[in-house]
Amino acid sequence: EAAAQCNETAEVVMAARVRLYAFGSYKLSVHSHGDDVDLLLVGPHFVTRDMFFDGLGQRLANYPAVREFRDIRGAFVPVMSFNFDGIEIDMVYAQLQIKYIDDAWDINDDWNLKHLEYSTVLSLNGVRLAEKILALVPDRSVFRLALRAIRHWAKRRAIYSNKLGYLGGVSWAILTARVCQLYPNANASQIVQNFFLFYHIWNFGAPLKAITLCEIVRHDDIASINERVWDPNQGATRNELMHIITPAFPAMNSTHNVSSSTFEVIKREIARGFHVLTRAEREVSKSKWQSLFEKSTFFMDHKQYLFVKACAPSQHLPEWSGLVESKIRALVGGLEYHSDVQVTTYCRSISLLLKQAEIREHTNPKIVQKLTLKLEKLQKLQRLRALKKQQQQQQQQKNLAQADSKSAATATEENEKSKSASLQSNQSKAASVQNSPSHTSNGSAEQLASSSSAAAAAVKSGDSGKKEFVYAYKSKPPSFAPSSATSRATSASASPPRTAVATA
Repeated sequence: EAAAQCNETAEVVMAARVRLYAFGSYKLSVHSHGDDVDLLLVGPHFVTRDMFFDGLGQRLANYPAVREFRDIRGAFVPVMSFNFDGIEIDMVYAQLQIKYIDDAWDINDDWNLKHLEYSTVLSLNGVRLAEKILALVPDRSVFRLALRAIRHWAKRRAIYSNKLGYLGGVSWAILTARVCQLYPNANASQIVQNFFLFYHIWNFGAPLKAITLCEIVRHDDIASINERVWDPNQGATRNELMHIITPAFPAMNSTHNVSSSTFEVIKREIARGFHVLTRAEREVSKSKWQSLFEKSTFFMDHKQYLFVKACAPSQHLPEWSGLVESKIRALVGGLEYHSDVQVTTYCRSISLLLKQAEIREHTNPKIVQKLTLKLEKLQKLQRLRALKKQQQQQQQQKNLAQADSKSAATATEENEKSKSASLQSNQSKAASVQNSPSHTSNGSAEQLASSSSAAAAAVKSGDSGKKEFVYAYKSKPPSFAPSSATSRATSASASPPRTAVATA
């Protein structure tokens, strides 16, 4: 199929290979229980994104260990999400403009991004960004341990969500990596303490004070991508509240989703962490670490709450809830226009088990009517399929019965033919015996008959006390006319002639 669509020979297609990369928290080795695994699949130019979704997607959807499969092709970065044996996996695809992906191809080479679609560049940048961060930190083990602590703190304090306007995993990793660069000889505990000290006094709002791990790179020969590199002098950049810049080309601001309300929450939580882990003491006690990682009291800190409930059938709930969740930032932005309104967004969704009546209660009546008609149509189609299947089974049973009766009639007819043939054979043999030439006299024939009767009578009476059996030869009786001398000897003797009857 790929060869036919891209004018490539079948040999080229069969020799081609793809590569699978991990990125995100799994690539950085800071993943924890419940985190998803981010995967990137890289393929040659004749394997399109539609083939990725239609070919591999259908196989994964039918795989027994895969549940909750969904492909989101209309996303900014098209992604395929599914649950594999209890592990959430997000997979993206990058279509390169080359025939072969050999060992010489390097994903970190910026020139490999030339002539690629921007969505493909974003897909590749997940892996490039993770490897770039690991390459820029002085001690990977210290960085990983410190980042695990920062991620755990952000999740416990409900400020870990890029979609809802907080910071995502990439932003927290860049912030931690920058502190590791500033304190290259510090251990993980000291990195966490200096993290809150440094960012408590940092002025995030100034574009010229953006958090960067390296110099921002530009390539004039790749104009289509070079124009998307983050520039602190652009007008749109000045309206951004935080500036945490990714180190891989093209450099981007990973915090463009942060709103004024979420920005205030982030600063408040960083200030709280700084005051908990104050540098006045030489050593941080265990109780202060526990206080740092205390769970957020979001549902006790406010008097009024807005509850957005996204209701849908279970098979469509992940996609629908993700769409609703992405629109909450717009809702918060609309509320922020009112000067007397302060908004604090909770960073996680809450799973609810609703009854069908509750779902219908929160659904548009027109949508309910459409769903009802669709359900009735589906039920009618299922009934027609069941009826058709039942008719097919009845027809199969009828065909089997007809075949059995036909085979039985054939067997009976063959049995009758064999019996008739056997009877005719016996009759023909008996007629041949009767019509054979007479080698003995009439007296001899009478003696033969009487001797046969006597032998049969002897078997029935059993005079000798033994049970005797008579075997009557059906074949032609032997001839008794070898010579005239023999005939005279036979007639002269009183013994009966030789017969075709033997006793045992």
